This record gives sequence, C-alpha cells and structure tokens, in this order.
Amino acid sequence: MTEGKISRQSVSNISRKALDPGYSPNSYPMTDEYRHSSEVTITLNDLDANTVFLKDDPADHRGLLSWINQKRGTYSWRLDEAGSYGYLVQGSFSSEAIQKAAEEGIIRIKLAVNESSEKSGGLAVYGEQFGRFPVDPTLIIRLK
Repeated sequence: MTEGKISRQSVSNISRKALDPGYSPNSYPMTDEYRHSSEVTITLNDLDANTVFLKDDPADHRGLLSWINQKRGTYSWRLDEAGSYGYLVQGSFSSEAIQKAAEEGIIRIKLAVNESSEKSGGLAVYGEQFGRFPVDPTLIIRLK
C-alpha cells in the first residue's frame, strides 16, 4: 500500500475524530452555522472611539497560518488548531485625538469589547504567524 492511500480492506473502524470537526479540545465548529460576533471599540489616548463589528470568529482553511505555526506535539499529522483567523481591520483617528497624542508624547491604542453587550463575543489579535494575513498589528503615521 502506498503512503496516503488506503484500501477498503484495511479500514476496520472510523472513530469520532474523523467525523467530528469539533473533536479536538482546541477546535470549534467551523464558520457559517454558528456566529460568534463582537463589537470592538478602538480608541487613541482615550479619545475618538471607532467601533468595528466583527461578524464572526471564523475558523477554516483560510486560517492556514494558525495551522502551520502551531506547536507540534507527538503526532505531527494532528492539527489541534481549528484554523482560526480574523479580519484585517483598518481605521483612522480624528485630528483632535492625534493632536492630543502629539501633545502627550504618547500613542496609546486600546481595543475593547464591552462584556455586558449582546455583541461581546471576545477579541483575538493575530500577528504575522497566525490567522489569515501574514502581518503584525501595524500603526502607520503619516506626517504632513
């Protein structure tokens, strides 16, 4: 028998692992059927609240970086990570918030989810090696 191929005669049992995508303790049902949305507030130095709606906590093949960069265990073929990934979120701040940051000499960006809200599904921030997009969180400052 060639590696990667299986004959009918060699199959004696199909375990729950093969049938249940949420079997692994780190996995959860894939996108679409169950939505896990969040409303995230982004502020600059406690001013200029931007609200971003994240419609889901997606996990599927698009989270390839989460799969290939997970910690390897005893079984190299076993993926404990569900392929979770997020959304590439971009935003900007008001001139008032930017002016205050310049006066204080500090840039403090805060991401928050109001836990008492119906849309409090949580927040995961992905970097270069996890999620869908191979970029770390980035702040771009354009001088005039």
